[in-house]
Amino acid sequence: MRTALLAIAISGAFTALGAGPLDEAAKAISQYRLDEASDILDNWETKANRTKKTRLTADQNEALEDMRSRIMTMRNMLDRVEQIEVIDSMTVDADDFFLNYRLAPEAGRLTKGTGRDSDGATVAFTPECGREIFWAAPDETGTSRLMGASILDDGTIEGVGELDDGLSLGGNASFPFMMADGISLYYASDGEGSIGGYDIFLSRRNDEGGFTLPQNIGMPYNSPYNDYMLAIDETTGLGWWATDRNAPEGKVNIYIYVPSEVRVNYPADHENLTDLALLTDIGATLNPDHDYSQRLEAMRALDNSTNSRKQQSELFRLSVGGRIYTGLKDFRSADARHAMTEVIARKRELDELDSRLASMRASYAAGARDLASEILTLERRRSALNSEIRRATNSVISAELRQ
Repeated sequence: MRTALLAIAISGAFTALGAGPLDEAAKAISQYRLDEASDILDNWETKANRTKKTRLTADQNEALEDMRSRIMTMRNMLDRVEQIEVIDSMTVDADDFFLNYRLAPEAGRLTKGTGRDSDGATVAFTPECGREIFWAAPDETGTSRLMGASILDDGTIEGVGELDDGLSLGGNASFPFMMADGISLYYASDGEGSIGGYDIFLSRRNDEGGFTLPQNIGMPYNSPYNDYMLAIDETTGLGWWATDRNAPEGKVNIYIYVPSEVRVNYPADHENLTDLALLTDIGATLNPDHDYSQRLEAMRALDNSTNSRKQQSELFRLSVGGRIYTGLKDFRSADARHAMTEVIARKRELDELDSRLASMRASYAAGARDLASEILTLERRRSALNSEIRRATNSVISAELRQ
């Protein structure tokens, strides 16, 4: 997913202009040398328009102006780089990067998909209450849209629909995170207002159930690369986001920072403003008078491997009568506890089956066509398991409510 500004700009009309000057301008932009990038584009346009034969077409001029617009947006952002303290970072595989986020239960859960078949979801978010779920899925054109739904007591997802078509900003929208207030929504989009690839935006739910006009949250969160999946944990007092800037191919950097209730920007004439916006040295963002030990200890107290397993499998987190059950000891009914052990066993079987299916599908795609019959058999078993889990879960809830 390492598109950056170059991959976006090089599409369409720009291709016809030739890659040399474009590569130079894109490289300058990626290093925040905006004056140099503007000069390259100006010289390019001047040379192209010297004769009728080489004059830029309307489409080419539109593409050129789009790149200039991005440069102007970056100039404005560089005047308002937020003064944040990045206390840690890690470089991880881009695939399933979110499993490295250490979020307290109160901040909600990030999961692989929604558990629904064929919804195309990648990362889904469920708040602590367990009554809603947010994710992204492609529409009929392949454009990623933000989706939402309610979660019933038996775990059934109901009322699936797009959150608000305005959130896509004419592009793709993904990686949602709803704050505990149930109003503030962070997500990523590569549509209008992005300076390249995915940028992180903030929107707020209004009284009508829709969302306000999204706002790009600026630098240092966003860059000409892909920046996404911002999550704020108010329990530990830490925020997280992922980016492929400063990262090798196939990897992403996860930055961990201290959120602030009031935004404070660096002075626009700060001598190291570009480095602070790019986060070339996170140590430069730290305040020597601040003690970060308690925040780091709170983060490390969250067992990452345990949280990851819970996030991936959602092994046991059940809402009954508005109360969240997380362990067998929570049940008052012996029948409910017994039924819940059946749910756990079926979910374990489902996890193992999904792992086998993923491996077999990859082998099938690589040419092992003899696996087709076995894949179909496992898919039928998967469907049956989901039905068994729903029935067993209903039995758990019924038994507990009778108590």
